[in-house]
Amino acid sequence: MNMKKKLGIGIALVAVLGGGILLKDRFKTVNPFAAKKSAKDNWADLKRSHSLAVNTHMGSPAGKAWQDRNFTKLLEMFGENKSQQDNRNFFQASIFVLDQINPEWKPEEKDQAQAVQKRLVEYLTADRADVVGEEAKVYSYATKVLIKIGPLADDQLKSLEKFYNHSKNRNQRDVVADALIRSIPLSAAGKSIISNMVNSKNDVTQGLLLVGQVKDPEAQQDLLNQVYKKYTSYPAPLRPMIYKQLVVNHSLIKGDLKKYLKEMAGNKEQEWNDAFLIGVKELDCINDFRSDVERIEKETQYPHIKMLANNILTSGKGAR
Repeated sequence: MNMKKKLGIGIALVAVLGGGILLKDRFKTVNPFAAKKSAKDNWADLKRSHSLAVNTHMGSPAGKAWQDRNFTKLLEMFGENKSQQDNRNFFQASIFVLDQINPEWKPEEKDQAQAVQKRLVEYLTADRADVVGEEAKVYSYATKVLIKIGPLADDQLKSLEKFYNHSKNRNQRDVVADALIRSIPLSAAGKSIISNMVNSKNDVTQGLLLVGQVKDPEAQQDLLNQVYKKYTSYPAPLRPMIYKQLVVNHSLIKGDLKKYLKEMAGNKEQEWNDAFLIGVKELDCINDFRSDVERIEKETQYPHIKMLANNILTSGKGAR
């Protein structure tokens, strides 16, 4: 398996688990009565768990250092000279705390914040045996902290790109690629990784998952429009999934996604029905395709398709 393929599968899985733009859960069919109780209980449990984690991390040494903007102390709390557990504790706490404080560094703080980023880049690109298991998780946490601190300096991006282009440590290299994809601005290497995938007939779906991880809004829009322009050239079996990804991000697309719906309406396969209904819903055009939605709702043998069609017909959305 070549490197690009492996990278795509590895990071795309992270994208799915991390809340990328995959649509599977968005239109999932469940028992509505069981779901109501389960969703309520699960949400309450999730809130309690999150609140406990936030309080724990905010009160940790790393949490206090971030809140106090004590960069000298922060620089002493992680690195190659620390144990794996020390680094794990620091990175995990930092992820929670930076999410909470959403830092906008004062002018006098920016250089110090970038010093922490520089140290993180050195940690990520240090020469070592390939990372596996728990070490790989810790290493991945470090990339998240790096991006959450703020935009990377040019020299930091160049260091990451140099490592990615020349390192033979596969897992370590893949995690660095994740940082390059999430960097603001999107790095040249990160853009190249995704562009190669979305311009491939075989890797486009994995590439689209990576597009969902891009933090640079202009770069994300550009990549989505690359896919839009090539939509009809992709293999037919992949187009329903591709279309769903595009239509959910339709506000970023410089073109007409609605023009594909008429052809899609005539296809009776499940995946095409699913993509068609999501297109009608997202583009708010039930009035143009009501009879097709009614036919699908009546004929389909798939509960989730029937539920989605019924939801569109009864929601009133699309009336103009």
